Amino acid sequence: MRLGGQLSGDPAVVAWGPDRLDVFARAVDDQLWHNGWGGVRWGGWESLGGVLLGSPAVVSHGPNRLDVFSRHADSALIK
Repeated sequence: MRLGGQLSGDPAVVAWGPDRLDVFARAVDDQLWHNGWGGVRWGGWESLGGVLLGSPAVVSHGPNRLDVFSRHADSALIK
């Protein structure tokens, strides 16, 4: 299945509940983008902004809790 989008880095995927997947990726515009699976269908890509230099990493440490990390344009770590 193709989810579309134009990525410039590797996606990060996390599952934080039954039938719940979230994908975060750096796109060709260097912004952070998100798409989510809610058990029935994908929600579609949405921009979360930012100016990223690297691919994101994501972790979940509980239901409804996601932390996304990446390297910002000024080389600082952002959360």
